[in-house]
Parts: sequence; structure tokens; C-alpha cells
Amino acid sequence: MERNRVIVKAGVATSKRVAKSLGVVFVALLLAACAGLSQTTDSVDGKSPGTTGSANRQTDLASVTDKTWLWFATNTVTESITVAEPARYTVALLSDGKVQARFDCNRGGGSYRADTGKLSLGPLMATRMMCPPDSQAESFMRDLALVGSFFVQNGELHLVLKAQGGIMRFQSSR
Repeated sequence: MERNRVIVKAGVATSKRVAKSLGVVFVALLLAACAGLSQTTDSVDGKSPGTTGSANRQTDLASVTDKTWLWFATNTVTESITVAEPARYTVALLSDGKVQARFDCNRGGGSYRADTGKLSLGPLMATRMMCPPDSQAESFMRDLALVGSFFVQNGELHLVLKAQGGIMRFQSSR
């Protein structure tokens, strides 16, 4: 009986050591993952924030309003989207605080709030026509709802997503 207690106590001690070791490993992996997220790139070309080219970023709202912007790419930690036909996905931030958008075969709009560099869209509404099978409208609408900030760099509008830390990229239609 005494021998069984010693074995059980040794098993518990070993289990506690394994649990502590796994906890330390988990925390280390979590920290490494977070460090990787903070190094997400701000463009398809792979340049990280703070590298050459980031000095010419504009965050003035006047630089993006009253223009139509065509979505051509989104990059997040989990996915990269390249838009086959950017003219099917557009957004225009009007100076009166309204948004006009084209979601493939649907049209819509709503409102936005902005401050220097900060931007939130919505709620956005859209017609609900059946779009072609290759439509990327759902991804476009989903990501627009996640926008938290913006900047313009090299003539491109970059909408920064809050949740995934990704970036939607647009080119001006002009």
C-alpha cells in the first residue's frame, strides 16, 4: 500500500513538472507568434512598416475623399487576395461622411467616421443580386467592416484591418 502511494506521488510530481514545462513552451510560442504579427507587411511587395518608402505616407483625409478607389489586393496573416477585376470592387469616401461602394454586381453605401489616419466604415448596406461564381464580394464586404485606419503611399490607398492586422490595397480610378 505504501509503495503504491509513493508511485502515485511520483506520478503527480512528474505530471506537475510536465505541466510547468508545457506552460513555459506555450508562453514562448505565444510570444513568438505575437512578435510575428507585429512584423506584418504593409504591402504586397513585402516592405515592413518603417522601411524605405514609409516616410511618404499621407494620413490626411482630404487625400482620399471624393475619389473612387479600386480594390486590387488584401494581405493578412492568414490569406492573400489578388483581385482579378478591380473595377468590380470600388469604394468612394465622400466629403460629407458617406461611403459609396460597388460590391461586384451589387451597389451599396453607408457612412464613415474618420480622423487623421483613423477610419471606420459602416454600417454598410448593399443590394443583394446574385453575382457570378468568381465574385469576391463577400471578402470585400467582410474586410471593409474591419477597417480601423488608413494611409496613402505611392498613390495607393491602404486600409488597415483591425482584427487580422492585414491591409486592403486600392488604386485610384483617375
